[in-house]
Amino acid sequence: ETNVGNDHSVSDGRLGGVIGDTGEKMMSSLKSLGFCVPDPMAIENVTVASETELDRSDIPNLLSYHHGLMSARDAVPSHSINGMHSDNSNHQTQNSFTYAIDGVVYKISSLRDRQVCGSSSRTPRWAIAHKFPPQSAITHLIDIEVQIGRTGALTPVAILDPVDLGGVTVSRASLHNFHYAKKILVGTDDLSDQAKPTSNGESLRVRKGISVLVSRAGDVIPQVMKRNFDDDIEESIVLRGDKSGWICLDPPETCPACGSKTAFDDVGSKIRADSNSKNKKSSDVANNGSDDVSFASIADDIDKRDELKISTDSESGQVMRCTGPQLLCQPRAVGAIVHAYSRAGLDVKGISESRLRQLMEENIIRFPADLFAVFGAESFEDSPKAKDMLDKIADLPGWGALSSRNLAESIRTVASEGVPLSRYIYALGIRFIGTQSSQLIASAYKNVDAFLDALDEASTYSETSSNDDEDIKPPFALLFGGKEAEKVKGIGPSAISALVSFSKEETLMTAAKDLARSLKIYDVNVDVERDNPNTIGKESKESLSLPFQGMTIVFTGTLPGMSRISAQKAVTKLGAKSTPNSISKLTNL
Repeated sequence: ETNVGNDHSVSDGRLGGVIGDTGEKMMSSLKSLGFCVPDPMAIENVTVASETELDRSDIPNLLSYHHGLMSARDAVPSHSINGMHSDNSNHQTQNSFTYAIDGVVYKISSLRDRQVCGSSSRTPRWAIAHKFPPQSAITHLIDIEVQIGRTGALTPVAILDPVDLGGVTVSRASLHNFHYAKKILVGTDDLSDQAKPTSNGESLRVRKGISVLVSRAGDVIPQVMKRNFDDDIEESIVLRGDKSGWICLDPPETCPACGSKTAFDDVGSKIRADSNSKNKKSSDVANNGSDDVSFASIADDIDKRDELKISTDSESGQVMRCTGPQLLCQPRAVGAIVHAYSRAGLDVKGISESRLRQLMEENIIRFPADLFAVFGAESFEDSPKAKDMLDKIADLPGWGALSSRNLAESIRTVASEGVPLSRYIYALGIRFIGTQSSQLIASAYKNVDAFLDALDEASTYSETSSNDDEDIKPPFALLFGGKEAEKVKGIGPSAISALVSFSKEETLMTAAKDLARSLKIYDVNVDVERDNPNTIGKESKESLSLPFQGMTIVFTGTLPGMSRISAQKAVTKLGAKSTPNSISKLTNL
């Protein structure tokens, strides 16, 4: 089905002579041609009180239609929607929808007026959405589990008595973080004393079975909104002794998966809060004609990060993280390998998160390079180790010989054809390093050896040694500071801190080097096309005179004939340094 009412080529009036000059005529014409159009639809005459304001007396009519549709969505018995009317029309629509709705869109009817209003880079100025509040329901809290993400974040998840919510059965819902969980389940903002376990073993708990209000954020993600204090279960209290029938709200001191210590992480928020002042200082230095930028602030951030690894103070941040090595904590390791094998990373075909978890649970793989070490060779069929691994994978539930073989072939394809340096950097899963940052880092270091050397240098860096020897450069000076910083804009203190933290984890560094040895990684400005093997590994003759060499190019809106991702890849091959998704002062085109 196509909702052509949102198609700018129709709505801006370019086809007005064919299908009408107003929105309602356009919809009627399109419906007669066999298109599916939004239904219900209603017309309301709104008086203009001034050049910039509408007559407020007409607003209740719009709100009435909005509330009517919302009630119909919630399936209120015997409810009908009275369509608003113009001089010659009157609509009435019953509460039967053939598709899900999440709000109302108010549009100017005249296609000519729509042209006058125009559009921004993202949205039309002649239309505005009025969303419905998320649907909600009351159910009972059974327990709280801790979910561990790829970056080590520990998230409390509510286990609920299953409840129907907008046609979806919800039995699990996010509690976001431990501070939020305490706030909504205890009903107070003052948790400074209750949040910490005491020396005599007291802890904050709530009784199992308490009543909570659950909704779906954006009609998608289930979340617990608040506790229903009108239930008949007593208030949460601080108690000792029998724990049966109670749910502890205290953050875990150790990771439930690997046993490593946990810590509240505020590094990201502190760095973001401080980055503006630091950037201003750097700008002032540059404006005064000095080429040197102090790295003391970055070193301080790195030291603070190390200190937080032993901090359990809930006031220091909202997000609790596992401080152990990422690849030695299984839930994090699964997320790390899924991230590495994703389309933006190594782009390994035919392997899902559930299958990767299955391989890890069977101890077939532990690190991203494990499959490449076995199946990466051109003639892996002759290797006894490869044959043994193929048989083990084929014997797993849901696999079989064909799936096992397809996985091996996919790994060999990636290993032989290679990946650009930026995708290798992204595949490492370094915190704060996304696709755009990976491109910027790759542009700075040009090849994988230089990048790994920078990581090795950062692993041994300390502010004390740099103060004793002025010749020692701070970590990743090529990315942040001095004249070289002018070449790589967009890499801030948070990314530098994450790179240094990564370099100090021996397990992560070993995994990164093993992966680099297991597949081809192409230098920047080397032409790589998987569809044309003759070009692989050959340096582009026009690399120094490409049309978009070194430029930052942003694509917005829609493009005829290709997606934005395809366009970004095309200009990158033509020399573009980065293709972010938003316009900034760094944008060239």
